[in-house]
Amino acid sequence: MHKDIDEIVALARERDFYITLNSNLVLYRRRPEVFEEVDLVFTSLDGDEEAHCATRGKGAYDGVLDAIEALVERGKPVVAIQVVQRPDLGQAEGLLQLAEQVGFQIHFQPQCVDTTIVRGSIPESVTSEALREHWSELLAFKRAGRPVASSARYLDEQAHWSDFRVSARSEPGRQCAAGRGFFYIDPLGNAYPCAFTNGLTEPVNLLEEDWRRSFPGTTPCTVCNVGPMLEFNLLFEHPLSASLDALRRIS
Repeated sequence: MHKDIDEIVALARERDFYITLNSNLVLYRRRPEVFEEVDLVFTSLDGDEEAHCATRGKGAYDGVLDAIEALVERGKPVVAIQVVQRPDLGQAEGLLQLAEQVGFQIHFQPQCVDTTIVRGSIPESVTSEALREHWSELLAFKRAGRPVASSARYLDEQAHWSDFRVSARSEPGRQCAAGRGFFYIDPLGNAYPCAFTNGLTEPVNLLEEDWRRSFPGTTPCTVCNVGPMLEFNLLFEHPLSASLDALRRIS
């Protein structure tokens, strides 16, 4: 939807960035040229049409599968993200079968809570024990060679997460890579250690300040189960195995 997205992608390509683009793909047919220089496409797919629209809104499913198929035909790697709100292997199995047929992958992500940039919550009827069992079964899918984009270490961490109603916490002996190995910049140039610390830490405006001099070096949490943040942290904790796993997933 961003009117300058073509220019943004072109500038990133000029600087030799590896370019990923997150899109719900509803408007793909209007602007397919946007994806020409994109290396990897992320989208959302929470299950069948009923399940997807229940969390994303009416019409959110329209044209998404056609767009995924078109991108795969263009040779673009596609990863669809399912947000896990409740144990539902029926939806997971259906998504994996679809991914195998079309040629894309599924990343499973927990429903995040207690942050300023998420919506929704875990139903009261769903227990952390049930969710841990579900993540263990997703790990079994991964080990069986199903098209699961999430790393095995990531799935194992989810399978042992104590309380899914808490997305992040401070844990002795653990250090988060946020602010050191990666950070998040909003459209106004405000930078945070990660996207999920927006509202929890004071930003550094990169139009006016240097991150290396202004970042205090501390984060409000040291460990989390937030999908991309956990994968980033595992990359820094286990660089060799995580890198090899990532190369297998996007090659």
